[in-house]
Amino acid sequence: MSRRLAAAVGAAVAACGAAAGVFPIFESDLFWHLAAGRWIVERGEIPRVDPFRFAPERAPWVDHEWLFQVAAHGVERLGGLDALILARAAALAGFALLLFFVARRAGLGPGLAGLVALGATLGVRPRFLVRPEIATLFAIVTLLVLLERALERTGPRWRRFAPAFALTVVWVQLHGEALLAPALAFLFLLGAAAERRTDGPTLVGVPAGLAAALLVNPYGWRLLEVPLGILGAMRELPAHNPEWMSALEAPQPFLFGGLAVVAALAAAARRERGRWPALAWGLPTAALALVALSAVRHQALFYAAAAPYAACCLAGLGEVRALAPRTERRLTAAAVALAIGSGIWAIAPPERGPLRARHGGLAWGLGLAPGRFPVRLAGRLAERPEVGPLYNELAHGGYLLWRLHPPRRVFLDGRMELEPGLLREIAAARSSPDAFAALLDRRGAVGALVRYDERRVPLFEPDGRGGLAQVGTTTPHAFLLPPERWALVDWDDEAMLFLRPGAAGWPDPPYRAVQPEDVDGMLRRAAADPAYRAAALAEVARKLDEQPDCRRAAALRRALTGVRPPMAPEISREGRPAGAE
Repeated sequence: MSRRLAAAVGAAVAACGAAAGVFPIFESDLFWHLAAGRWIVERGEIPRVDPFRFAPERAPWVDHEWLFQVAAHGVERLGGLDALILARAAALAGFALLLFFVARRAGLGPGLAGLVALGATLGVRPRFLVRPEIATLFAIVTLLVLLERALERTGPRWRRFAPAFALTVVWVQLHGEALLAPALAFLFLLGAAAERRTDGPTLVGVPAGLAAALLVNPYGWRLLEVPLGILGAMRELPAHNPEWMSALEAPQPFLFGGLAVVAALAAAARRERGRWPALAWGLPTAALALVALSAVRHQALFYAAAAPYAACCLAGLGEVRALAPRTERRLTAAAVALAIGSGIWAIAPPERGPLRARHGGLAWGLGLAPGRFPVRLAGRLAERPEVGPLYNELAHGGYLLWRLHPPRRVFLDGRMELEPGLLREIAAARSSPDAFAALLDRRGAVGALVRYDERRVPLFEPDGRGGLAQVGTTTPHAFLLPPERWALVDWDDEAMLFLRPGAAGWPDPPYRAVQPEDVDGMLRRAAADPAYRAAALAEVARKLDEQPDCRRAAALRRALTGVRPPMAPEISREGRPAGAE
């Protein structure tokens, strides 16, 4: 009966993980990983310099995630992007099962083990993207389990810990956070030493061996350059990347709840036993909790270690050890019901109320998340390779590489470590149209492919006294890419494409009246200038003829049609408004 209960809970938890893992791709970094995997497979080598950006000089590149890239490219080549989504769903189901079995191994019955695994699975879901981080989540749990098993066995030290060394060698080819391995092993063994389960040579030797295993990669010690470069890129930026915001800047209720639950379980076990429970698991969990609080992108690391530690704490409570068979069956039924309910919630969450989805990008479905990538404009650029290099934003760089390289290279993608100062340079250049044009000139860009940014920024003009006076507001790209310097040659619901006037390679005439980002500015001008209004409506009609499903163009036509221009002035015989001087 116990095996049947365990099988039922395990199946329910895995099914919930699979359901929770099916959502469209919205992460931009996946695509430069796919482009890199394709490059490696086609050339049969690992890159040493960056082949993807059109920087004046090719930067050295430590591609520390090359094995993940090759694997992801292989899956995508077999079944497209949907195959990657289904592979992610299978991986999340496998991760849920791994946590369930680890909790069972700690001594929990099927019901409590299922509840622990289910909570951690839902906790990692927002970060369980098609990215190398998935490998790290599996590797953290597996490494700690291998260390636990090595302490339980007898025999030569090297043989007992050899699986942990082998895991680290594979891990370091998949994700840079393999650098955590020596520190996690040291903390685990330090806790085991406090419990008198290991000795000093093991406490020192095993982390040192794992550190040596990290060097078994194509770049050796240069792997350390990657985190240093990323930190350098993110330091002192005027804008915040949501992934790198701390839990204090961007509160995470689910993370705080998980921390509170684990702390409460540890405190309860300590009261009963008179000492902190399972220090070997507790110290790595505490360290990863601090890492999770430091940045949103690290929150899943905490759950990877917290689930086994919570299981150890629960297993140490007398009330749990003395559960009656009827109570265990009820817990099992509760775990199965909660897993089924969570799976249904992942597929069809309510639109409002306390159970509404907090992460809008995790809606059930396949393919690309709508509105995230310049799909149509990338297709048009693919037909026109003669168009020169283009400025692009961070969120589009990886997708453009995947669609257009070779031959097209990009201005910027998600590899922060390549040019740590580039983000600061871009931020500084956005202070004025002159500075922005100078940046694009230095990099050799003949145009820009940009997303819509409808925030209002002040617009200044000389006040005649040597200063500046604010004369209104506009939008960022209407400010940075004025029509006298840049021609808007195409646009749709996702992005706008600007080229320098006269730039070769684009067959269509530019849009001279329409600025689809600055709708307020267009409407104000249309209300004051009937000729402009007519020209703008004609260009919007042209866009809808080309692309009838363009929602932005349809909305702009409705807005322009509803504008009430002023009464037309009486025209004199000389062709001037009456009364004009």
